[in-house]
Amino acid sequence: MKEQQKDIPPDFSKDVSELAKKDSKTAIEDYERIMNRIFDEEIYRTMAYNYYLEKKYDESTLEIKKALKLNPDNFAAYYNWGVNSGKLGRYEESIEKYRKATELNPDYGKAWYNIACAYSLQNMKMEALENLKKAIELDPNYKEKAKKDEDFKNLWQDEDFKKLVE
Repeated sequence: MKEQQKDIPPDFSKDVSELAKKDSKTAIEDYERIMNRIFDEEIYRTMAYNYYLEKKYDESTLEIKKALKLNPDNFAAYYNWGVNSGKLGRYEESIEKYRKATELNPDYGKAWYNIACAYSLQNMKMEALENLKKAIELDPNYKEKAKKDEDFKNLWQDEDFKKLVE
């Protein structure tokens, strides 16, 4: 046991034992302060990606939330949260997180494109096309991608869709 404690910051054990003596709000704040000394945003992002690869989307989202506590302006984290939500069929939540990514980075075409996908999967044509248009304005390559993306299959024969991707 003494060998393990050598690697722990000298005041870590004291800090942990003090948590039990504090009110819950202060204990949580102190816990988060302690954990932030040990873990950083990068470890949370890395673990979120590993959970994603294992198709453990809820676990991935929990790690993303931890990363966002440290950096609430990380547009890519919101985008990844949107991806996880979409994989779980939570399209409204997915759209909400992609929208947050576009608020933080309005030129992030991938988020606009995935908003369009989520709307298309819900058969919300006008919303899908509006967001697809924005994605295409940011990156014309989305025209070709949308023509083959199964998320837009329900729109492939639609005249408005065809006009947009031609």
